[in-house]
Amino acid sequence: MHRIPISGIEDGMVLAVEVLDERGGVLLSAGDRLHKSYTRKLRAWGVKEVTVAGEDPAPDGPDERSGEMPALPVEMKERILRKISRRYEKVADEPLMKKLMRLSQKHVLNRAAQRCALK
Repeated sequence: MHRIPISGIEDGMVLAVEVLDERGGVLLSAGDRLHKSYTRKLRAWGVKEVTVAGEDPAPDGPDERSGEMPALPVEMKERILRKISRRYEKVADEPLMKKLMRLSQKHVLNRAAQRCALK
């Protein structure tokens, strides 16, 4: 999966991560097929990039860790992880609940990162 500017959308591309508005509402869901005609509407919603499924055609392109792409601030990431971990404290010994906690953390972090990218 890789992030592309909305101008790079091609018919048939598949979203790997849901597209959110500035309030966190879902505009498009992960797994939705994209069409070039969506570009205008996405631009109107303030979306600049989308994450699509598949191999990155330019592996030496911008990297989130290098600061070239919007990244989630470390303090925010740590706060989110702590908050979710607290919710699972009483059941943290159960393997299935551990897995659910990790999935919850990943989901919330992805949504928060997308919100940061919209700004």
